[in-house]
Amino acid sequence: MRSARQLESGADAVVILTASEALHGAAALLGGQPHRRFVHEAVTTEDTVVKLLGRLARRGEQQMIAVYPTQAVGDQFAAAFPHLPAVVRAFAVDDGRRLTDAERDGGRTTFGIPAAEAAVCLVGGWWPYKDIDVIDAALARLKEPLHLVVAGDPLDEAVLERWRALPHLRLHTVPGPVAESVLRLVYGAADAALVARHPGVGKESGLVMDAARLGVPLIVSDHDHDPASPAVCTASPGP
Repeated sequence: MRSARQLESGADAVVILTASEALHGAAALLGGQPHRRFVHEAVTTEDTVVKLLGRLARRGEQQMIAVYPTQAVGDQFAAAFPHLPAVVRAFAVDDGRRLTDAERDGGRTTFGIPAAEAAVCLVGGWWPYKDIDVIDAALARLKEPLHLVVAGDPLDEAVLERWRALPHLRLHTVPGPVAESVLRLVYGAADAALVARHPGVGKESGLVMDAARLGVPLIVSDHDHDPASPAVCTASPGP
């Protein structure tokens, strides 16, 4: 932080990416300036030496403000850093680039989905916090035709094969990391985006942030209540 300020003294802001959730006070003292620290989630387990350094530099914590995306993440950090100034704010950024009618038409054309047919998308890698089981159970209960566009990495090919065999489901897959332009087509093709995470996941959903930014409706499992979500329709795997 100190070097960045010296090299770019005229910058309005300096942004530094870090994977550690500790050493808040040390970062402030060594950086030599007050700052905000955006904390996405609490996942790092610090060892004894790092925790000791954090305690020695605790006075530096008053030179920064931690910004948490959800109250659940804030509560986790409050237990470990009770004196750290903090606020809870969603990380969604409105860049004024909502989906256009041309992108919606282009998305449907790209995946061969007729305009009159229902379609949803499932975006993002299938990491442990994503509740694929509840989506799997819901799709098995379909009684009307539905298009599902799946984009992300990693994906479970065994589950995808099972979905391909469902009588009322037409599956479209976009594996691997994709460019922003392709991702906009995926969202554009869908009437709504599916969001389902396991109960107890405290961090904010990047999918919800994208949907809010692009203006895409959400269908959210009834046990996933992301506080950053806009108005949504909730669904469960039951009838």
